[in-house]
Amino acid sequence: MLLGGLFTVLLLADQVTKLWAIETMAGAPPRHYLGGIFTLTYAENTGGWGSLGANWSPLARRITLIIAPAIVLVGLGVYLVRTEKFDWIRSLGYVGIISGGVGNLIDRFRLEHVVDFLYMGYGPIGTNIFNIADMGILFGFILVLYRSWVLSKQETGDSPVVESDS
Repeated sequence: MLLGGLFTVLLLADQVTKLWAIETMAGAPPRHYLGGIFTLTYAENTGGWGSLGANWSPLARRITLIIAPAIVLVGLGVYLVRTEKFDWIRSLGYVGIISGGVGNLIDRFRLEHVVDFLYMGYGPIGTNIFNIADMGILFGFILVLYRSWVLSKQETGDSPVVESDS
């Protein structure tokens, strides 16, 4: 129940912010905040992360950016619902990945591109332009990896926490 609610909130936040970006930022100049560290700038991404695959054929993009991710998301969803070893941290991670993936798939079906509008950077170092769905995917992936690492350390008897001598 809680995970379904979180999925819904993340998906709605993603879709509402993308609609807002389309209505307020499309065709407008970027808006810089915090001395340029945070920028709102509208982009239509026909590729994957960092526009990877944007120049591929429509068939290759459909397979790698719609069909394959949809299969993975369904698989993650089935695993999350059917797993016997429930783990809150890993489950939260899966919900982030699934909600973000669904949010970007909705864009690809509805618009044939993903709406991105967030950028963070300082000097020559910065992110790709991204959206709320991408944040869900990234943080979800980090949670799943972290929890998997912690559990593997527990199984081997190694402590994932650094202990001090004091």
